Amino acid sequence: MPKRPREEHEFDVVVLSETPRIYALPNFLSDGECDELREIGQNHCKPPPAWMKGGGNQRQTLSTSLDAVGECPLADRIEARISELIGVESHEDECPLVLTFNCPETPKYGADRSEEQQDHDEFGCNRHKGDLSIGLHLDCNNGCPDRFLTVIMYLDSVPPNGGGETVFPCAGCVGSSGALQQEVLRATQTLMEGELFHTSNCVVEDDPILNEAGGLLLQVANHTRRSTANASSWREACNVVRGMQPTERGSRAGLSVRPSKGLAVMFYHHLKMGHLDTSTWHGGAAVSHEQGKWTMQKFKELPVGKSILDCRARMPLRLQTPQDIEAESNHIQVASPIPSSATEGLPAKAAQAPLDTPESKIRNSTQEATVE
Repeated sequence: MPKRPREEHEFDVVVLSETPRIYALPNFLSDGECDELREIGQNHCKPPPAWMKGGGNQRQTLSTSLDAVGECPLADRIEARISELIGVESHEDECPLVLTFNCPETPKYGADRSEEQQDHDEFGCNRHKGDLSIGLHLDCNNGCPDRFLTVIMYLDSVPPNGGGETVFPCAGCVGSSGALQQEVLRATQTLMEGELFHTSNCVVEDDPILNEAGGLLLQVANHTRRSTANASSWREACNVVRGMQPTERGSRAGLSVRPSKGLAVMFYHHLKMGHLDTSTWHGGAAVSHEQGKWTMQKFKELPVGKSILDCRARMPLRLQTPQDIEAESNHIQVASPIPSSATEGLPAKAAQAPLDTPESKIRNSTQEATVE
């Protein structure tokens, strides 16, 4: 594959979660780029093929891959932007960028619907889908084990209470002693042992243990989303989750990201040692706002002959956290077969700044979202 053109495009990097490793990338796309991509989508997007409606996905969507629209310099620039950010080049064996439009949905269960009625209409863990009408999943589903990173780019903003959030119910659970977090982690382990990568498959299996595990993740995801639904911005929504009062189980969990024009959310699918990170369960909430939601996704896949360790060893300083750098300096991480010149001479800590200050717009800095 020919080398992608390099460019100078400034955007921020905000660490939203250590495990799973989730980043927010404000201004990853410019307003003009978002407008151009939406225009491409309006001209080319079509309903997905029937096979994509498996796993309980009955949501009305339109989509297209950018390689299907012909020559697209903008797609080349965005591919290059992602490759430069993560230190791994694009290659012919990975999926192209995909544009998707989520049509507005009418909530299936309104205030006039009792829990008994909902239980009668749905089975197993699907009783807890709520706003997450397509359920939760890991991005290695649909027979894609070589995916190691996902980038979700929002091409327009959705107002408060308009839905469309990307929800990670397991964020904040690893390393916590809270009762709810421990329950969530046990649920992810149960699903992994059952070799399930989508909550709707729990219903197909008709296993009460798997349904209970999937149902818990859906309950936490819906609680997190509804707790942040009226936040005025994606930053406020993330901070609301971090500052939420304990739930009835005595602790809190989850992360909800509000769609904002130009914002991208990026997350790794594996831990540093190369094992699948089962805390990357996530899902998109239904969009109730009349304008719907435009997104573009990139699923990065391992180049032929490379491993997860190879790709993580190439992680640039901009994506590293103080914990990463401390581990590297103490030789805690497994040595990679690929020399990582980018880690030579690193400072003891990466620059950080609060979310809502002018100092947060620092190029090549790693920031951590905190409530202050």
